[in-house]
Amino acid sequence: MRESPTEPRDHHRRAGAAYDAFAEAYDHALARDLWARRVLWRHHRRLFGAGDRVLDVACGTGADSLALAHRGVRVVAADLSPGMLVRLRRKSRAEDLSARVTPVALNVERPGLAPRTPFDGIVSSFAGINTLRDPRAFAATAASLLRPGGRMVLHLLASPERGGDTATRTIELGGQSVDHLLYSPRQAYRLFAPWFRLRLVYSLDGVLAPRGWAARLPVPLGTALGLLEAAASRRPPLLGRGRFSVLDLEPRPTSQESCRGGDSDPSSGRQAS
Repeated sequence: MRESPTEPRDHHRRAGAAYDAFAEAYDHALARDLWARRVLWRHHRRLFGAGDRVLDVACGTGADSLALAHRGVRVVAADLSPGMLVRLRRKSRAEDLSARVTPVALNVERPGLAPRTPFDGIVSSFAGINTLRDPRAFAATAASLLRPGGRMVLHLLASPERGGDTATRTIELGGQSVDHLLYSPRQAYRLFAPWFRLRLVYSLDGVLAPRGWAARLPVPLGTALGLLEAAASRRPPLLGRGRFSVLDLEPRPTSQESCRGGDSDPSSGRQAS
């Protein structure tokens, strides 16, 4: 079924309103997955350093933005939810990071609204990309925003490898229902492949232990388990078994270039270095 032009706008309004209502509880709700953030922050540290410019997409209350800013990275923190951005501004002031973090209300599926200055990196964590109705539009926009050689690290809610179907999960946020589209690693990469080549992919939460175990451990132990899962799941058969997928992507030299030498398919077990 084709969506009418108003349906994506209605979806964005509903998602923004739901995350507004959820903003005060957001940090507490995600605290149990701090171990996963720490795995991601280690990944970010390998790619981005002082003086780099990074766009944080669906930044929420800014945990990733602030972690990057503490290391001297200049961050544009984008979200549909004004309530989330209000909390981010409070936190950045409290941590004396306002000069490095610029919150913006932004729909990344609409290229005309995106900042046009090239970024060194783009990050997005904890299901922000799963709420997009048109991830290909985001992919094209993201490729245009990155400098050559820049990197994009996406942390997604994952679905099992089951044919070519994308699963839908409805999540209650602030008393409202928001649909999230879930992708296997292979499905997720196919959305971005026309504009990006894959540098790294791995799964988290459920690879080496049952889902949820890392959250039950003290944060340092949960983080250690997450790092082991990230290393073990870069290739089949463990790739795709976790609750989350992480894709590290680099823009192609031109957006029209098709998949060819140097590319990777998550199902093949081969990844670019």
